[in-house]
Parts: sequence; C-alpha cells; structure tokens
Amino acid sequence: MIKKLVFGTTVAALVVCLWLLVRSSGGITFSHLKGKTATLKMGGFKIAINADGTIEPKERMTIKSEAGGRVAEIFVKAGSVVREGDLLIRLDTKDEQRLVNLAEKALKQAELNLERSKNTRYQAEFVDVPRAQALLDAAKADFKYWQWRYEWYGDLKERGQVDPDEHRQVESNYRKLKAQVAQAEAEVIGANKNVEIAELDVKQAELGVERAKDDLDDAKERLKETQITAPSAGMVSRLLVKKGEVIVSGSRSLTGGTPLAVLADVSEYYVRALVDEADIGRVREIAPASARPGSMTAAPAAPAARDAVAGSNGDNPIQEGTPVEVTIEAYPDQKFEGVIDLIEPEPAQGQQVIISYVVRIRLTSENSRDLQLGSQANVDFVSETVEDEVLVPNEAVRYVVGERGVYLQVDSDRVPGKKVPEFHPFRAGLDNGVYTQVIAGLKKGDVVYTKLPRDHMGKKITGDED
Repeated sequence: MIKKLVFGTTVAALVVCLWLLVRSSGGITFSHLKGKTATLKMGGFKIAINADGTIEPKERMTIKSEAGGRVAEIFVKAGSVVREGDLLIRLDTKDEQRLVNLAEKALKQAELNLERSKNTRYQAEFVDVPRAQALLDAAKADFKYWQWRYEWYGDLKERGQVDPDEHRQVESNYRKLKAQVAQAEAEVIGANKNVEIAELDVKQAELGVERAKDDLDDAKERLKETQITAPSAGMVSRLLVKKGEVIVSGSRSLTGGTPLAVLADVSEYYVRALVDEADIGRVREIAPASARPGSMTAAPAAPAARDAVAGSNGDNPIQEGTPVEVTIEAYPDQKFEGVIDLIEPEPAQGQQVIISYVVRIRLTSENSRDLQLGSQANVDFVSETVEDEVLVPNEAVRYVVGERGVYLQVDSDRVPGKKVPEFHPFRAGLDNGVYTQVIAGLKKGDVVYTKLPRDHMGKKITGDED
C-alpha cells in the first residue's frame, strides 16, 4: 500500500514538472520538423575544366659529344645553372690526339702523292711529248728521202737501168721508214694522252689533299670537343655519366653516341596537362588561335582559309589568352596562372581506353620561377564565368511537374504570422554544381527552403495543403 502511494506521488510530480516546462517555453518544438532556409545573395562562380599535369621546362636538350673516350673530369652537377659556353665535362684526350696525329700523317702522304703527280704530268708534257714529236720529225725526214729514192729507182727499173736486188733493197728501206713514221705518230698521240691522264692524276691527288685536310680539321675539332661546353644557357636537369666512364662518339657511332647530360631551358616553365577527350572541345574554344591544331602561324592565311581552319563562333568570339589557373601539389598555399601555348593534334601516346590530349600551358606568374621540374600540377581551364548575379543553392532547387523552381518562404494566408513554403519557378543559367545562376523569377533577399518543413507526422509541408 505504501509502495503504491510513493509511485503515484512520483508520477504526479513528473507530470507537474513537464507542465511547468511546456508553459515556460511556449510549448514543445521539434527543430528537425522546421526545415532549413537560405537567403538569396549576389555572387559569382567559375565553371572550370580540370586536368592533371606535370611541370616542364621550355625546352630540353640532350648533350652528346662528337669525341669519344674516358670521362676525365665533370664540372657541374644536376641542378647547376650554366651559361652558353660554360665547360661541363672534359674527356681524356689520348684517343682523339692519336687520331689527330694519324690525320696529320695522312695529309703529308696526300701532299707527297700530289707532288709526285705533278712531276709525272711535267715529265709527260715537257719531256715525253717533245721526245715523241722529235722522233716523229726524224722518221718523217728519213721517210721522205727513201720515198724519193724509191720513186727514182722505180723509174730506172721500168727502163731496165737498175739491178733488181738493189731496187728491192730501196723498196724495203722505204717501207720500214713508212712504218716508223706511223709508229712515231702513235707515240706522239700516246704521249699527249699521257699528259691528259697525268692531269687527272694531279686533280685526284689535289682532292686527296683536300680530303686529308678535312679529316685533319675534323680530328682537331673532335679533340676540341673533348672539352664539352653548354650549347646554350640553362639548367643541368640530369647528369648521365660519371667520372671514369667511357663514352662513345656521337658522330662515329651507329647508336648515336652516349648521352652525357640533359640541359633544360628554364627561362619559362610549362605544364604538360592531359585533357579528357570530352573536354578538349571547350579547351579549344578558350585557347589562343595560335595554340590550336591547324592554325596558320607561318604566314597570314586568306580569309576563307582562316574560316576553314579556325571556324566561326558567331556571337561568342574566341578569347585570346584566357588565363588558366594552376595549383602545384608541392605548393598547396600558392596559386599560379598561365596561358594555353599548344594543343597537340593527336592523343597522348599510351592512352588506350581513355583518350586524352596533351595541352601545354605556359606559366605567367612571377612565383613560378622556383618550381621543381616534374612536380605534379592541377589545372583549371575556366570556360565560363558568372559575376554579380543572383545565385540559388542547388539543394533548394526542386522540379514540380517538370518545371524547375524553389520553395519560397512566404506569409501564410490562413494563419497570421506563420511562414509557409510556396513553389516559384525561375529561369536558370549556368550551374557549377553548388549554385545555379538566376536569369529571371527570383531576386536578391528572397528566402528559399533548402529543406522543406514537416508536420508532426513527418509529412513535408509545401504550402498547398488544405
């Protein structure tokens, strides 16, 4: 009996406390049933195409040597900044000096051959030809005498005034001298021909001297090339050899020679970004004309050709040099800007399933000077921009009977002082995934529901209830 009395007293006390709490607070409320609202404000956003890439120099150059041999000394290291003509590597000169010595000996031999050829030509022109001509002249003189005797003895023979044997002897001498004249004439022709041959030998020997001189100059140049210098200003991004290593000449090897170092032109930095096939069209639209594949930059194109290559945008002309926003993973707190320098016409090599195109971006920010080559970069190509427009949160946008709109917070017609949601359609513009641009139908200061209120049964209140 006493336990029941105590229990009843406790319950009564709890009821009284609950009544006092409700009275002091104006009643029990459930915040999760009220819904959530947002006030429309003016603002802006950018719609960007995102791509990943890496930091690259303006140009890379692989340095090789015209000479071969053992690396004797290295004067730079990876990261060294050099000027044009600075000494990078020195090779052992033993092998190249030996080639210079051999080339000098070959030149002396060629000069001796030339001198010998000139002497042979002189002998043929001023000794052999005159001698052959003299022999011809003598033979002709003897022949003329015996020709006269042969003709005279012929007359005597017809008159029977000469011994037949004596006549035969004269005829024999006549024919011998005639043959000697023919032989001497052939000797003269041969001597003159030998002069021509000797002249060709001289020219050939002169070419041999010129070739030997060229070989000597090449050998001396290769000896000079054992001092490997920077062909231009830049930074040594990679050093590919070590002291004591034997390298192969770049000009005398079928393999193209041993790479010694990579020199990077860091006067400007670039981002090599891979842009998805689905986005490359929009990237082309914001790229300078000179960066797009098919642009005619070598010479001015005719209007028809320019239209055919560049296309026509009508009321939306191509923006020249639209800035590109770049974030570097190594510098997360810094922002960088650049402009599109080149869109490669063919997909990136190695892209099998997902096709991507290489877009080269030249960084224009002053803070890009100290970037690390190869750093990972994130690129945002800003294709469209909204500025100073009424924005509505996307979580407030609803579709009612196929019409896009929002639920505004308005005064209830039935209960004075009560706020209820009311659907209002609006005309939308761009959407960045978080906010939607309002073209018409809403204004700054409008209060919209991002989450509709519910009644005590959990049903959404839309303002259309009876």
